[in-house]
Amino acid sequence: MAKRPSQDRYGDRRDDEVEAGAVMTFGEHLEELRRRLIFALIVPLPLAVLAFVLADSIREIMTAPLYAALEARRLPTQVQALSPVETLTTDLFLAVILSLVLSAPWLVYQLWKFVEPGLYANERRFAHFLMPASGVLVALGLSVLYWVMLPLMLLFLVGFGQPGPTETFPIGAAPDAATAPEVDPSLAAPPGKRLPEAEATAEADVPPPDRAIAASAPPASLPILDEPPASLRPGDAWIDAKTAQLRVVMPVGEDEVEIRSATLARDRSLLPVFRLREYVNFVLLLALAISIAFQLPLVILLLGWVGIVNVEVLRRNRKYAVLACAVVAAVLTPPDFISMFLLLGPLYGLYELGILLLVALPPERLARGSIVHDTFDRVRKWRRGGRDEAPSAAAPPPPGAVARGVDPFDREDDEEDDEGDNEEGDDDQTGNDDDGPPPPREPDGDADEVVGDSPPAGTSGHDRDDDDGSPYDVAPDDDGPRNPGGASGGPPR
Repeated sequence: MAKRPSQDRYGDRRDDEVEAGAVMTFGEHLEELRRRLIFALIVPLPLAVLAFVLADSIREIMTAPLYAALEARRLPTQVQALSPVETLTTDLFLAVILSLVLSAPWLVYQLWKFVEPGLYANERRFAHFLMPASGVLVALGLSVLYWVMLPLMLLFLVGFGQPGPTETFPIGAAPDAATAPEVDPSLAAPPGKRLPEAEATAEADVPPPDRAIAASAPPASLPILDEPPASLRPGDAWIDAKTAQLRVVMPVGEDEVEIRSATLARDRSLLPVFRLREYVNFVLLLALAISIAFQLPLVILLLGWVGIVNVEVLRRNRKYAVLACAVVAAVLTPPDFISMFLLLGPLYGLYELGILLLVALPPERLARGSIVHDTFDRVRKWRRGGRDEAPSAAAPPPPGAVARGVDPFDREDDEEDDEGDNEEGDDDQTGNDDDGPPPPREPDGDADEVVGDSPPAGTSGHDRDDDDGSPYDVAPDDDGPRNPGGASGGPPR
């Protein structure tokens, strides 16, 4: 663990001042942890206060998919609060959750700065890749949930169990005449006479004089509109064709009006009414499940880096991967097949993404920090069709061809000189030339006498100032001395 160096005004370590091999005491660890916790709380607290001030807008954003599903099913676009403090507690809960979500990068950064000095450079490169990738996957999962999965899921769940029209009538027909029961002709009274029961009923059905005019008036009719009228006046009323609600214009103050609605529900039918707190918990639980599920590519990448799985195993077991994704989708979503299939597709796509990442990002390349350079090299090779970057060698000249500007007679003389040099070199190596064997090397100064070609003790070919072709000489590119006699340093056998 590196020693605690000086810090800047943001509490960050200065990497150029970290001493190699230094350590921190237990008290210094606690002091560093306390400092990081204080810096971590700087961002979430102001965000929580700001989120509570904007709680109304946050609730509207969260309930927008629910209202759209209710409107599509022609149901009242309303949610209920069943206790006096439910709205307040829900706003506080949303403010805390939203502040933690928005400040998550800052919290992770403070945690990273506490752990970073204890890691090697190659280990830091892994963290530099995994943490941003995890944040991108979480943002991608929440976007898919809000704009794709949640609207379709709520549209199915809201409309589930809603029956169609249970009783219909022709336009212009009287409902009582259409639904009146048939009377047995044998029970009918003779012409010109009434039964005692009929006379008592007729006397009871006679309306009072003050209600006679109201009973004889035609029923009132309201217009059915898709949109509110252009000019609103207090007392205007109509029926909304989209939501099947009664809309009434009510005055607010002296110069302003508002529109209020009442639900027109079918008889003997289910009327779905949702509670605010339960809906918020439902959405947040789905958001947590999606955020965890979208980490699947990084899980596959880590398992491949540690050697538990490889690309061939993942490609060979795709059918089992589909089954596992279906099980995970069934556990994380509500108990309906629409929600399960909506999550199954993205999960399997993330499985394939994990395979691609494992192929493109092997651990040794990430540890070297050469991801971008190697990726561009692979792209260039792929565009060339797998050919190597090195240019192809030029074709050899045909026999007897002479380069431009070279005299062929000079070329023949050079070949004769080369043959003579080769013969002299062979004689020097075998020691069978006319001059006899080479004389022994004279010792320098007080060194031990050298007999034959044996080098002095503790001397290698690199320590000599001359190179006379002795078998003990070492070429600059060789890994060791060329000693046919063995490692003892004696003459060759």
